[in-house]
Amino acid sequence: MTSVSSLFNSLPVQNTQVAFEDGFRNMLEDHIPVLLLASGTTTQNVDPAVAYQFNNDFYGLIATLGVVWYMQWITMRMNGYTDPSEYTSDNLSIVIPPISVINQLLNVYQNISSVVG
Repeated sequence: MTSVSSLFNSLPVQNTQVAFEDGFRNMLEDHIPVLLLASGTTTQNVDPAVAYQFNNDFYGLIATLGVVWYMQWITMRMNGYTDPSEYTSDNLSIVIPPISVINQLLNVYQNISSVVG
């Protein structure tokens, strides 16, 4: 049986443009150690031909792996890159955070921002 909480955590977050705000990105940076250890964080193996196709295009690569657009930046940071062009085709495994945890952090950030205003 699926809990209401797990259903809520898997829903897309409203106003995901917040994902581009410096404050939210700072919050995510602070949580990278937690995200790396979170249950649900996965390592996706990349086929060498696909890796070659997306050499120097990390965002293109992870989009093909199904990473939603508002999670691309934190996925890049969790993999040690500061720019998507840093990705090289010799990296055949990508760490992907759980969408539920990112959505929870996004909701917390939005709630705090609405109170602080």
